[in-house]
Amino acid sequence: MTSTLRRLLMLFTVLAVVIVFATALNPVSFMIQRLVQIMAAAGVWGGLVALLWKRKGIRTALLILPPLAGGLWLLPARRMNATELRADYVARLRRLESTPYLWGGESPRGIDCSGLPRRALRDALISRALRHADPGALREFAHQWMFDASALALSEGHRGFTRPLGIKGRISEMDYSPLLPGDLAVTGDGAHVLVFLGGEEWAEADPGIGQVVILKGHQDNNAWLKHPVTLHRWSVLL
Repeated sequence: MTSTLRRLLMLFTVLAVVIVFATALNPVSFMIQRLVQIMAAAGVWGGLVALLWKRKGIRTALLILPPLAGGLWLLPARRMNATELRADYVARLRRLESTPYLWGGESPRGIDCSGLPRRALRDALISRALRHADPGALREFAHQWMFDASALALSEGHRGFTRPLGIKGRISEMDYSPLLPGDLAVTGDGAHVLVFLGGEEWAEADPGIGQVVILKGHQDNNAWLKHPVTLHRWSVLL
């Protein structure tokens, strides 16, 4: 390999690393950005293979990574413990309290109403995948990461992510006994989603308040609690 080609490969690899980190740090995520992130990660791998080709041990390790990852991806899923996953999901929702509101955001640096439950559930799924070596949780995480869903899409069962509970009403008036922590309440116009935390508590990324708040559904005077809503449950939590 000539010195010029090596310098070009190093520049390409460094640029790919910068793109991976820059896209990962951006709190607003969208499809094109995720595709760019995947391609940049592939570019990092390819650049390292080319630069380190003469180092047999490192070369071998890099070359076996894709088939190894593919094999792990195809392994059968473990039986999902919905109760355990739900508890982790709700705990992560609570940790996002006071996160700044950012339209399109799904990050602790900025998040919107639908990004709040999506991010909390994805974090719980990847945690389960790593702790239990569960390929099924990993696949569900990747599915939800690649195909985000607005509040309206969540109410429509986008890509099978959610199921309707057949419950309608206003959060300020309804009976919460049929609900489970983590259930989603989507306004009738599909403009906003709130998440039930248990008891009388609901979490939402409120654009008016400008951050994630936890409300008492029957007590607090918040306009979103008085909107007609439909109730939905994540399919992985059924």
